[in-house]
Amino acid sequence: MKIYPVIVGFCFVLLACLAGCDNYERKGEVTPDITVNAHSLSLFVGETAELTASPNTLSFSWKSEDTEVATVDGNGLVTAVGNGNTFVVASSGSMTRRVPVNSVTRIPLRDVNLGANSLLLFTGERNQFIPTLIPSNANDASYPFWRSRNSDVATVDYKGEIVAVGVGTADVECRINDIVKTIHIDVLDSYPMFRGPHKLSASAPYSLRFIDFDFGGEGVAYHDSDPGNSGGNNYRANNGDPNGGGVDIGGDLAVGWTSAGEWLKYTVVVYDAGDYNISLDLAGDGTSEIRFEVDGVNVTGTIFIPRTGGWSSWIWHDIETPITFTEGTHTLLFYLEAAGTNFRTMRFTYKE
Repeated sequence: MKIYPVIVGFCFVLLACLAGCDNYERKGEVTPDITVNAHSLSLFVGETAELTASPNTLSFSWKSEDTEVATVDGNGLVTAVGNGNTFVVASSGSMTRRVPVNSVTRIPLRDVNLGANSLLLFTGERNQFIPTLIPSNANDASYPFWRSRNSDVATVDYKGEIVAVGVGTADVECRINDIVKTIHIDVLDSYPMFRGPHKLSASAPYSLRFIDFDFGGEGVAYHDSDPGNSGGNNYRANNGDPNGGGVDIGGDLAVGWTSAGEWLKYTVVVYDAGDYNISLDLAGDGTSEIRFEVDGVNVTGTIFIPRTGGWSSWIWHDIETPITFTEGTHTLLFYLEAAGTNFRTMRFTYKE
């Protein structure tokens, strides 16, 4: 029976301790921190941004530490007025919160250059485009937004990497601010061109050797009057074309032993539309008449090729009639109307 007083006494002691702990925790009130709706501001000169401070149970005053960079009114409206960095301060009593402000003069974006307007790929290939800003120091450009208008043919990710996924054509767009640039994509199962792609652009002249006609063989990529290779050079077979042996290729890697009615076909990719001047590296003890066709259309008419003085007397002969190309992939056909010349290289130069 003596245990009860002990238990009752212990309970009183425990209650006293709990009461004491509760009184200790309730001493004073916790002062709230000031919070602002932005950790920092980056503005162009002339732009404004509204800052609000919390808790809303307090009243706040606002000031700028450098009014030549940014000003702030009594409601927290910040205006960038000059280049530089400063702090905008929200205050209530002894509490303050400083918000860093960066202010710069806007340099507007005028244009975007992707480096190409068209691209030829075969399935599985990929290519990345990195936009160039004009001017290069423009500071108001948004992050590039890319999209493909035919994702069954070509996809593009946020970094501008294009992947060819199916045969066909697709336009890929890049948007920065209100500027939209388009790249036309042609996707093939494999290149018809031999040792290509053959790219024509305004950036530099392009030299295309006559012996680099397309894959495909007789009647598809070329026509030769006799089935044998009179020159005996195995250039085509040695570079992966088992069907090119009907074209007569000499030791100087020129197409020779030519006859009227023969032709050679080339697939070219044009990056810059316009007129292209043509020069031919050739030699002959006789004269020739030739023409060029683009996508099945005679675009030059008959071109006379003069005698050079011998089969090894090589000269560059300029063609008076330029060829007009649109952007994209085209079939170029070289046709011999009358033959008496060896042909080594054709050079395309963009006509300014």
